[in-house]
Amino acid sequence: MKLKTLFDRFTNDDVVENIVKLYPDTDSENIKAYFSALKDIKKLKPTSSDVFISLQEVDDDGVKYIDVSGLKKGEHLSLLFLDWKKWLASKITSKTEYRFSPLDIVSYCLWEMTFFGYSNKEVQHEAKLLFKRAKDIDNCSTKK
Repeated sequence: MKLKTLFDRFTNDDVVENIVKLYPDTDSENIKAYFSALKDIKKLKPTSSDVFISLQEVDDDGVKYIDVSGLKKGEHLSLLFLDWKKWLASKITSKTEYRFSPLDIVSYCLWEMTFFGYSNKEVQHEAKLLFKRAKDIDNCSTKK
C-alpha cells in the first residue's frame, strides 16, 4: 500500500490527535504547523518512487523510539529530505503494515516528513543548504 492511500484514509484531526498521543510534548505551534502540512500533503499528487517505507521499534541503550527509514534494494536510507511527492508514492513494507496501525504509520511518517520544515518547499530548501554546506566542506578539505 502506498503512503498516499493511508493519508487519504484519515482526517487531519485524526492524524494530529494521534501525533499528540505519540509525542505528548507537542506544543500548540507545532500542532498548527502539522495541520498546515497536512493541508499541503492532501493537495499533492504522488510521483514515482522505488523506495519502500519501513518503521522499526528501536531500543538505543534504554531509549525507545520508532525509526522511519527508506528501503531500496535491501539498504536502509534516510527519508528526511525526500520530496513529499515521492514519500506519498512510496509503498509501505508488509512488515510495517503488520506491526503498526495505519494511523500510526501516517503519524510517524508525518513527524519524519516535517523534521526540517512544515512544507515540502521548506524541506527542499533545507536540503539544498545542507548539501551546499557539505560540498563547501568537501572543497575545503580537498584543497590541502
